[in-house]
Amino acid sequence: MNLKLLLSFVILTTAIPLLVFSQARTVKGKITNESGDGIPAASIVVRGTSQGVSADENGNFSISVPGSNSVIIFSSVGYEAQQLRAGNSSTINVSLKSSQDLSEIIVTALGIKREKKALGYSAQEVSGQDLVESRQSNILNALRGKVAGVQINSGGGAPGQGSRIVIRGIKSLSPDRNNQPLFVIDGILIDNSTTTIDGSGDVRGLSNRASDINPDDVESISILRGGAATALYGQAGSNGVVVITTKSAKAGKMRVSFTNTYGIDEVNKFPDVQMKFTQGYLGVYDVTEFFPTWGPTIEEAKALDPTHPDKIFNHYARGYQQGNQYRSSINLSGGTENALLSSSFSYFKQNGTIPFSDYKNISG
Repeated sequence: MNLKLLLSFVILTTAIPLLVFSQARTVKGKITNESGDGIPAASIVVRGTSQGVSADENGNFSISVPGSNSVIIFSSVGYEAQQLRAGNSSTINVSLKSSQDLSEIIVTALGIKREKKALGYSAQEVSGQDLVESRQSNILNALRGKVAGVQINSGGGAPGQGSRIVIRGIKSLSPDRNNQPLFVIDGILIDNSTTTIDGSGDVRGLSNRASDINPDDVESISILRGGAATALYGQAGSNGVVVITTKSAKAGKMRVSFTNTYGIDEVNKFPDVQMKFTQGYLGVYDVTEFFPTWGPTIEEAKALDPTHPDKIFNHYARGYQQGNQYRSSINLSGGTENALLSSSFSYFKQNGTIPFSDYKNISG
């Protein structure tokens, strides 16, 4: 009888600490990056349960855990996830390292992000930083040399000219068929077809919608191609898809960015013209008539007319001027977990190399 009482006492005294040990409790802490700054909206989840919370705008969090053996998973976009055992401490501070695999993430249909190696079709992504480095007036021109298997042609050298992109060649020989890929900006479809007008015997290309996009607002551009890409957008994506993702606001402090750029455009090559003979006919100097034959040399013309210029000007070069382009952009973003604000404004002005030609674009 005494042995039974002793065993009951041992079992009872052992079970009481285990019961207390497994009771739920609250764990608080802060999630920071490698620089010590708080990571807003970071995810905190108890492994094996549906229990999870998000950090506030400063990276602080508070979560209830079932017991000390519970494993807490800390993660955030752009950072490597980390798992820690809750233990007996009521405070856990975590520092997350930046992920090195962001370049392997592709934005597909409806803004869904997938790992590049998990896709069953060909895709390539270009970051917004790579696009703004070339400072092209049209964002499609900035893709030249950065994406394999695409052909990009500008409508002309005039300000605001549209650009045409074809992925892996044309699919139809019909002159009325638009062989350009489908353009999707944050889930919204746009038409980037190039329109030409025929007037007075000349054909002129006009601007298209891709020129309206401010490169400073672009987060990334994904080029989807192949037959499997058609399954994402139907027949409209048979020529490929250009998925443009713009920058979005993140919870935290209000951020203000301002960019101001200036560029110069020059014609770098002109047809070769003769620079020896002046205006005239068969060696006879004549400034009143124009003949498609040679006049006297400059030295001979100078002797006949002392006011004659000492050199001949390239009339092709004199028909052009130095062009320039100017872009000014401002972007505001920020907010909390409940409300985010993102706004941008851009002004672009381009003066062409042809006199009296210019192009303005205001977007917001």
